[in-house]
Amino acid sequence: MKKSLFSTLTTTNPPTNNTHELKEVVLNVFEQFDLQRKLQETHILNCWDQLMGEAIAQKTEQMFIRQGKLYLKISSAVVRQEIFYAKTEIIKALNAAADETIIEDLVLLG
Repeated sequence: MKKSLFSTLTTTNPPTNNTHELKEVVLNVFEQFDLQRKLQETHILNCWDQLMGEAIAQKTEQMFIRQGKLYLKISSAVVRQEIFYAKTEIIKALNAAADETIIEDLVLLG
């Protein structure tokens, strides 16, 4: 009797030494592709509005993280200057939100 693909996939096989827990596999994939850092970077970008407030968030036109640097394009010269002077405190607050040092520098784009 010929087995169907479904019956082959649903057949329970006894555990072998190659059996890994799903958690272990997922953590391994995260490590191999540096996904944990990317998730933390995304978390930082998503926290920007909350950490900086509505006024600064509205003036933020573009932001991205590359190689530990947060790049910001701000539409207001006044807000850009405020961010420049508070750069160290902003970096500390963003890294605190990620519970790890993700941002090492902040770069303001024209």
